[in-house]
Amino acid sequence: QPEPATQHRNAAFSSYNAAMTALAVMASLLATTKSLDLAGHLRALGAPRAAQRLDGGPPPVAPTPFTVDASKVHLVADAAAAAAFSADVGSASAIALDCEWRPDGPGEDHAVALAQVATKSNVWLVDFVDISGPARITALDALTNALQSQHTSIVAFSIAADVSKLSSVLPNFAQATRVVDLATSSDGLAAAVR
Repeated sequence: QPEPATQHRNAAFSSYNAAMTALAVMASLLATTKSLDLAGHLRALGAPRAAQRLDGGPPPVAPTPFTVDASKVHLVADAAAAAAFSADVGSASAIALDCEWRPDGPGEDHAVALAQVATKSNVWLVDFVDISGPARITALDALTNALQSQHTSIVAFSIAADVSKLSSVLPNFAQATRVVDLATSSDGLAAAVR
């Protein structure tokens, strides 16, 4: 049996050999970076700028910014706008919904202030603070009917809070039926557009 000093020297030599082998493999990989398609791998990981720096190609093209035609955005503030909102939402196969309210502090429960409702062709801003009278009733009924319709999908992100806040201003609202919640849907937005 070898002496402890010899065992230590053999272990050190073995570690040295392993380190040198690892360095040789790394050097070989560096020399064949093109064959590994590191740039392609970076693109697949969502890093197009890093990939561009490696392959020297043209810089990636930025995506086209999302724009909305301002003529398609409507404030529901009077009877005519409420009637148009009701007709559009009532015939929609899907609506997107997002609500806003003043932040709740300890012991506070602020009512919904604004509902942003989008159909395929329009964006509707229902201002619950300012809308009143018959226009308010028309808008509330239209929103209630859409939320409870078996024929309208409701697309939202974390809809539970929105529905909770809406229930305080929608007197006949029971429950949203066909909901696609993007926060919990495994298919995400794809499930909403099928």
